[in-house]
Amino acid sequence: MKSVKEVSGGRRPVRLAAALILAATVFSTTMIGSANAVTAGVTWSTQGDFENNESTTATPTARQEIDTASAPGSVQLGPKQLRNNGAIFRNNRSSSSTAQAINPTTNRVYTVGDQTVSVLDASTNETIGFIPMVQTPGALLISTRTNKLYAMNGSTIWVYDLNTNEYLKTIPLTDPITGSIYNSDAEKVYLTHENGTMSVIDGAVDEVAAKVTVGVSPAGGVYNTADKKVYVLNDHDISIVDGGSNEIVGTITVNDAASTSKLVNATVNATGSKIYAVCGADLQVIDVAARKPITKLTWAPG
Repeated sequence: MKSVKEVSGGRRPVRLAAALILAATVFSTTMIGSANAVTAGVTWSTQGDFENNESTTATPTARQEIDTASAPGSVQLGPKQLRNNGAIFRNNRSSSSTAQAINPTTNRVYTVGDQTVSVLDASTNETIGFIPMVQTPGALLISTRTNKLYAMNGSTIWVYDLNTNEYLKTIPLTDPITGSIYNSDAEKVYLTHENGTMSVIDGAVDEVAAKVTVGVSPAGGVYNTADKKVYVLNDHDISIVDGGSNEIVGTITVNDAASTSKLVNATVNATGSKIYAVCGADLQVIDVAARKPITKLTWAPG
């Protein structure tokens, strides 16, 4: 077994370990009360490759699965990805791999296949349908308010009505997408781009409403419903964007720009007071009010 210890500096040993801490944190907060929440006594294991298919063979991922001996019939959810306001992001900052999304409101799980998305009823663990895609998406994001699916690949977004599973429209962007964030209060979708910008989609009309300049190589982030701010993960810092005005209102420095460790995933706690961000092999705990890291968790042999 590996153990977690709190440190103030030093080398960053294992990237996967930090990602799994955050994955466990997000899973416990987003799935509370849902039919497929993790229960006491569940045994977890890790596999070296998710489905051993072409999209993941070149860059192996790990899968967390519930041991059927201790939790019979439990749902197996995804490679080492993080659940974030209905969206799931990979910890290698790429949106071109196996993608999934969860809508906790309808208790549905959506998984990408070959030019299709399968729909799983998490309360019965049964596949209940398939949604034909215009193209095979590399990432998915769900609007929990309107029950719409945003399927992404390259610089294109396809929008689907999940009430009817019908295609609605295509949203073309000028730059490839590196990550996505959902604002449930203002019904906005944010798409980050490698060139340091972020497109803002107005979910009411599904059109680009603004383009914001953030930091270096942004890749997704998290929306905080408590302060209604968007926290965009750049390489070494976090841009804070007002969820209403789309303006930059602050920056949180996480590590030195010369560091090889980069921000890859984040989630916010239930009260909105702390953000947990994976940076290399570390889990940075950020105080939202103070706008600075307050502690760091890292994995070490033990």
